[in-house]
Amino acid sequence: TDGQTTAVGQATVVLSNGSSSRTLQTSDDPGDPLGVFFFSDVTQGTYTLSASLPGSVQQVKLIEVNSLTPTILDIGNVALGAQASATGTVAVFEEGINPTQEVQVQRSVLVRLFAPEQFPQGQAIANFTTDQVTGRWAFQALEATTYIVAVYESDNSDSPLVSRTITLKPGKENDLGELEVTVR
Repeated sequence: TDGQTTAVGQATVVLSNGSSSRTLQTSDDPGDPLGVFFFSDVTQGTYTLSASLPGSVQQVKLIEVNSLTPTILDIGNVALGAQASATGTVAVFEEGINPTQEVQVQRSVLVRLFAPEQFPQGQAIANFTTDQVTGRWAFQALEATTYIVAVYESDNSDSPLVSRTITLKPGKENDLGELEVTVR
């Protein structure tokens, strides 16, 4: 993270003693403190507690439960790193009066994120309308896997103007750089 601690809901937490494990999600219920989790009826032994979010690096703590362990053991915070993200910009050009001449314009376009098996006709995972001036786009909190990023002229467009494959690494912001598209 950026040095700040922020509680998160829906992180996966696993408590394991090597032969059995229990899995739960951290709280995102408005009635509970965000990010809280509890395991009850934990027998004596040595455990690993692992926590993760999609696209983040898994964190692991060693926990010892014995006859001296308090009924409610506060293990403190489990600090998860940043989640994977994909960012970039789109430079939009229009054909000029002379078809060989293109002029860069300030215009929004639609960037869609796909699982490879869903591209180009399937359901997009997410959509992002670029900033009209900067052309920036961003997809946050992603699984660390391979995606297709595709640029469309508008929400009504069926065919991408350009597409790229991107493989995200856990906990990293992956900048695809600038994509150039020409609209008519």
